[in-house]
Amino acid sequence: MKVLLTQRGERYDERDTAFKLFEHLVSSGIVPQFMQYSVLAAASPRNKRGGHGAGEVPHDVPQEMAEAVLASTAVAIAYLRAAAVRNRREGRST
Repeated sequence: MKVLLTQRGERYDERDTAFKLFEHLVSSGIVPQFMQYSVLAAASPRNKRGGHGAGEVPHDVPQEMAEAVLASTAVAIAYLRAAAVRNRREGRST
């Protein structure tokens, strides 16, 4: 999301959460709001299971959760890449 915003010359704070970055994408016209759940599907499980550092106690992450987060991340990346390509084709600076 930061790459797309940077390519479009849009401002954001380096500390912005995934949810805030997505709102920047929407307000910049890069993606529609209704794609929020597809793009941000991996954000909550990642944050709940120690994406910012597990700390001293390791988290037990079930295989099916890891696979779901990985799959949703792949969907988000593919969609955002396609949005960037579409924006370029339409003459926007992404």
